[in-house]
Amino acid sequence: MKANKQVRGLSVFLLLLIIVSAVNFLTKITSNLDTTADLLPILAALAMVLDTHPFLLLVAATTAASCAFMFVVTTPSNALVFGTRFVRMGDMIKTGVG
Repeated sequence: MKANKQVRGLSVFLLLLIIVSAVNFLTKITSNLDTTADLLPILAALAMVLDTHPFLLLVAATTAASCAFMFVVTTPSNALVFGTRFVRMGDMIKTGVG
């Protein structure tokens, strides 16, 4: 019950910042599809607890997950390009960061 009150006390901006940061970090090391498939139902339930429209949290998380393009594991298209061996991991990281 205490955690519920703490979550309700967060500002919407701070909550969105936490969600976007967490999803953005997770999609750097895991598949963006897997991350969104796991987190969206949790965020939908959280939106109900907070009595806010679920689209606010879901769209923020989905948009943050779509920013993952730096590593091979994040998207199948990255794996295909990396599989040709014409592109090195360092090149992908430089492009993703820069």
